[in-house]
Amino acid sequence: MSPAASTTDKPGANASTSTSGGAELKLSTSPRPGSRLAVEISVPADRTSSCHEQAVEKLSRTLKLPGFRKGKVPRAVLVQQIGALRIRATALEDLVDSVFRDALRQAEIPAISQPSLEGGFEALLERFEPGQALSLTLEMDVEPTPSLKATKGLKAEAERVTFDPARIDELIEQSELKSRELPALDDAFAQQASDKQTLTELRADLEERLKEDAERRDRSNRHDALLAALVEQLEVELPESLVQQEVVSLLEQTAGQLAQQGMDVKKLFTPQLIQSLRDTSRPEAEERLKRSLALKALATAEAINVEAAEIDAKVKELSRGFSESSRIDPERLRQA
Repeated sequence: MSPAASTTDKPGANASTSTSGGAELKLSTSPRPGSRLAVEISVPADRTSSCHEQAVEKLSRTLKLPGFRKGKVPRAVLVQQIGALRIRATALEDLVDSVFRDALRQAEIPAISQPSLEGGFEALLERFEPGQALSLTLEMDVEPTPSLKATKGLKAEAERVTFDPARIDELIEQSELKSRELPALDDAFAQQASDKQTLTELRADLEERLKEDAERRDRSNRHDALLAALVEQLEVELPESLVQQEVVSLLEQTAGQLAQQGMDVKKLFTPQLIQSLRDTSRPEAEERLKRSLALKALATAEAINVEAAEIDAKVKELSRGFSESSRIDPERLRQA
């Protein structure tokens, strides 16, 4: 199916036509709040008619009547047995589904959720007459287009973490002690408290680990502060479907952590608890989503690209850290 050139009907709306199954399909799109898109579709009469005929044929293959071979039930008998309303409903369900798929391809709509039918299915069914043109409006979440008000000159305050040499003596004095009397801090103590042979080696090892930990926490603090400053510059409407996906991800993480502690998650996670966790997890889910979209916007603004080979290598590295029982979505891992 070749998309026809789009033309503008009115501000904020695009209209186009295409051919599907020999019938022209007219579309117009308009943005809705929450990163949603409304698609107004005009379905021609011959397409409503052909869809109804296909529904009759499909239902005839499912009907078993004494004296008739399967799929050979006369139309009048079929309508009497199944009912004209059920046939029309089946035809309309198939029509809406096929029209939605055609609309996505034609207008190259980046839908990320199933569509909702404006006015509801029952209302549309009342208007649906095979052999007559039909207009309908589908609304769906689409990929958000995040942007940043600024990417330069941002200011961020982060708590500094520095290496404190005094921590070495603290850790040495704290090393699994079983009495109030401190043992002699010598090589024998080092061998008893660690895998090091001398106290000098133990101190050097503790110093290196404390420095690495301080550097790691310092980097993390600076990273979080910069990301928070970036999120403040973010301009985007969060699609509800993405928020709910993030909420589910948080619930799955919580369930996984509880399961690792030996808890019976199936018994613990009652419908009431799940709903409560959904509500309390929403702010964190939105914040995580904003951070992800802010980084995406930054990458676009600064033309930052990551090579596929680098992503593959990182996916393999992270996958090695998961247990065989972990259910990890490979595509979501790649996106992360």
